[in-house]
Amino acid sequence: FSFECNTHPNFPLCYYKYRKYHHTIYLQDTLRSSSLSIHFVDIEISYPARSHRISTSQKNKVKTMKVLVIIVSYNFERWIDRCLGSLRQSEYPIDTIVIDNAPKDQTIQRIQKDYPEIRLIANANNLGFGQANNLGMEIALTEGYTHVFLLNQDAWIEPKTIGTLLTLSRQHPSYGILSPVHLTGKGDRPDPGFAHYAHIRETGQLPSEDLLPLTFVNAAFWMIPTDVLRKVGGFCPLFYHYGEDKDFVNRLHYHHYTVGYSPKVFGNHDREY
Repeated sequence: FSFECNTHPNFPLCYYKYRKYHHTIYLQDTLRSSSLSIHFVDIEISYPARSHRISTSQKNKVKTMKVLVIIVSYNFERWIDRCLGSLRQSEYPIDTIVIDNAPKDQTIQRIQKDYPEIRLIANANNLGFGQANNLGMEIALTEGYTHVFLLNQDAWIEPKTIGTLLTLSRQHPSYGILSPVHLTGKGDRPDPGFAHYAHIRETGQLPSEDLLPLTFVNAAFWMIPTDVLRKVGGFCPLFYHYGEDKDFVNRLHYHHYTVGYSPKVFGNHDREY
């Protein structure tokens, strides 16, 4: 049994191959959370790596353009100032791209007027979260960035977040995803989902370590080295919205990478709205 799906040109082709021996990647729960009603047994997910050569000019560019922040937006206007405003305050220099999924508000006009430094892609159709992020990841790979930082449109960070995560990523290359502590939009407590993953109930319970492993963390704030993307690939287009982050983390573990967070830095995720 095999199943193939096309991904973005510079991402590996994903395929699902039947295995006669037991090696399941726990896709069933992920698939049930989407609109698909497919059940697989003993399936290996393989993403063959593509060679990605970097020219001398690209290597020089890596030194000055290390992090590309990717924001997928849809009716983003409510959070534009908090989200993009926080990136302007980043202590570490960044480039930012907003990939807009055909909104019904004034997102594009607001960004063009008030945030001219932001690179903007306006999609004619709503590509969903995963495929829109893949466009940004492809740009990061093509243009020689060392890391991408995925940031939800309804989220914002403190000034030292990106620099701290970047430093930890370089110090700990076994981590494929690094994230800050996720707070609620009000900032008064940990986001409920993050509290569950990290086994904490309040910020006063945060550990003193610089970095701690997690089995999973949602994609509101993900720092990913582009070398990891070359091995793992981007988001699988089978998942239009929801489930794509779980699938990505499953593949990350398959390639022996770890997910982690730093208790030293914070981001707000306004999911109460």
